[in-house]
Amino acid sequence: MSGLATQAGYEYIVVGENLALGIFSGDSAVVAAWMASPAHRRNILDARYQDIGVAVGEGMYQGRKQWLIVEHLGKPLSACTEPSVNLKNNIGIEKNNASDLETQITSLKAEISDASGDQYTVEVSQYNALVTKYNTTITLLEKDINTYNVSARAFNQCAGVTDNQG
Repeated sequence: MSGLATQAGYEYIVVGENLALGIFSGDSAVVAAWMASPAHRRNILDARYQDIGVAVGEGMYQGRKQWLIVEHLGKPLSACTEPSVNLKNNIGIEKNNASDLETQITSLKAEISDASGDQYTVEVSQYNALVTKYNTTITLLEKDINTYNVSARAFNQCAGVTDNQG
């Protein structure tokens, strides 16, 4: 079913399908049969679904004239605001910058321990500047991660994804 949705160009969060094959007296008989089946009933009552597509055909199956009814249910991707790809990319860049600064800080710290006089003062000043830049980068990174996580939780809630982490 998801293959059919993708093939049809339907970008979705969730899709479901109900099928019926048989001799039915009418549409209400099909719905009654679906509602009597726990799996079909669950699909019909699932509040996540916003779209429906139905196809009905009559034909020969195993030597008998029968109805085939297909019901596709879905929630389009457009129904939920996705977290920002740009923000996610920026978080990756900020993580790399923080890692690079951390490497520079560690290297400079080792140099400071061997320095003396004016060289010591220069390197301590550079070290302090790097630490300040690192702290600023970490603060921005934490802010962006929190912003991204808020939007990811909102997307998951919209999509009907539950958070089982406690």
